[in-house]
Amino acid sequence: MSVETSLHKVLHNLFDLADFSVLEPLVNLCRLQGLVAGESLFEEGGEGTSMYFIIEGKLAVHKETSMAGKRQAVALLGPGSVVGEGVLGGKTVRGATLVAVEKSVLAELSLSRFHGLEKNDPQLALTVVKKMLKLSSIRLQKSSERLALIL
Repeated sequence: MSVETSLHKVLHNLFDLADFSVLEPLVNLCRLQGLVAGESLFEEGGEGTSMYFIIEGKLAVHKETSMAGKRQAVALLGPGSVVGEGVLGGKTVRGATLVAVEKSVLAELSLSRFHGLEKNDPQLALTVVKKMLKLSSIRLQKSSERLALIL
């Protein structure tokens, strides 16, 4: 299966729309990016200007610990996952470091290209924002549940 076909599959599953053709403008705005094992996608504290759809491979999410210079893996994300979606609200500071665990392929949607989508297809842009808000809400709920178990 080609990477482009895999991107279509990831977006189709993520957005769960009956008519996939409405996502074509989104597909056209995404730029493919490859990572080798051990390569960072972005660093905690860095400026965020893009979000990513994981098409192939796995990325580990690392957070800084209270011990200087130490990081802890807190999640492992695979195909179909979205990272960096907070940029849809504007430029952000990255809250974690993401590192490829294996060779990975991602589709990047930059904030500037998303702003173009807002102008040219506001309905699709709203669909994207709603989906990313829902995913963020689910992640926050799961994090809160894990924290409650620890405490």
